[in-house]
Amino acid sequence: MYGHLILWICIFLSFPFSALAVSEGQLLIPFRAMDMSGESINIEEYIGDKIIVLAFWASWCPLCKSEVPLLNEIKDRFDPEKVVIFGINIDKNDSPSRARTFINKNSINYPVIYDQGSVITTSYKISGVPTVIITDRKGIIKFRKNYVPEVDRLDVIGGFVP
Repeated sequence: MYGHLILWICIFLSFPFSALAVSEGQLLIPFRAMDMSGESINIEEYIGDKIIVLAFWASWCPLCKSEVPLLNEIKDRFDPEKVVIFGINIDKNDSPSRARTFINKNSINYPVIYDQGSVITTSYKISGVPTVIITDRKGIIKFRKNYVPEVDRLDVIGGFVP
């Protein structure tokens, strides 16, 4: 009896939890939040209308810092009527004040959500930062990786035009 239980526990523990994550080909999970400037964001308003870029990050993450210039370039290069970017601080070992300092120090030019309690982070099953998710206009995830793609590849990923 205990042998079967141990076998099932081993099978469960060997299952790759990244397979449970929201992945490419799936629809973006809708959420509502306030950005750090106090603006209300309802992601459903953009699904079906714009390509959406979600960039999950933390202020203590050196790779997240290096991704900011690429995300700023996307924001600057593409038509805001076609593409929208949201940074999402994951609230793991972080605070709103550290997030604000990071935003100011790195000149982030897109809206940032402080994910208090990691609600959005958990629903997207984010296991590491940075994690970048890019959808097409229908809200279907076309890219989910731990880096920002080269800006020149974005038209291939999201099917959008600068």
